[in-house]
Amino acid sequence: NVGAHAGMRGGRRGMGRGQQIAAPLQPAVAKGEELAELRETLKGLRQQLAETMEKIEKLEEEG
Repeated sequence: NVGAHAGMRGGRRGMGRGQQIAAPLQPAVAKGEELAELRETLKGLRQQLAETMEKIEKLEEEG
């Protein structure tokens, strides 16, 4: 797979840079990427929670 070798896989490492990242910077980059992923997960969970709460309120009003 050419895309995977070119860093196009969308994984935590690479970001299209291949192995160009210097060794001392790699943990900082990984930490930043992990934070971004966690923020994205949190955003989705907040949306899901809001939708669930709305459904509960609607069912309680009906029942």
